[in-house]
Amino acid sequence: DLVIAMTPTRGLANADQLSEDWQARYDHMKALENYQLMIEKMQSAGLHVAGIDHPEILDSFFYPADTHWRSDGARSMARSVAQKVK
Repeated sequence: DLVIAMTPTRGLANADQLSEDWQARYDHMKALENYQLMIEKMQSAGLHVAGIDHPEILDSFFYPADTHWRSDGARSMARSVAQKVK
C-alpha cells in the first residue's frame, strides 16, 4: 500500500518568519484547518495519508533558509508515517 506523507507548509511551521505584510494577511488557524481538512478528505477517499498534529509543528521543522527538513521535522514525519503503516 502507498502511504502519502503530507508535510506542513512553511507557513504552518514558521508563520513567525513571514514578512509583516504577510503576517497581517495570513490566517494561521485557517491554514491549519485546511491542512487537516485536506488530510481528512484524502483519507475519506480511501488514501493512506500521514500528517502531523499541530503540537508537532516545530519552529525547527525546516531549515531557516530553505525547505529542507531538519532532523526534528524528519522525525515528526517518520513517526506519523510509522503510525499509519502500523
